[in-house]
Amino acid sequence: PRPEFRVLTKSALRSAVLLPADHDGSPLPVLVDPYGGPHAQRVQRARGQFLTSQWFADHG
Repeated sequence: PRPEFRVLTKSALRSAVLLPADHDGSPLPVLVDPYGGPHAQRVQRARGQFLTSQWFADHG
């Protein structure tokens, strides 16, 4: 997966956006996978970090 890291909204919300591998620029539905907060760790540079999210993106 190759996520696009973006900063969204006026409050500087950080996000990783994953698009289907064959995306043609048409509108897409949005799935949100929120971070669990200060008690949950998520390693953003982990090798398989976005595999499940990319699967959902590729399969619509």
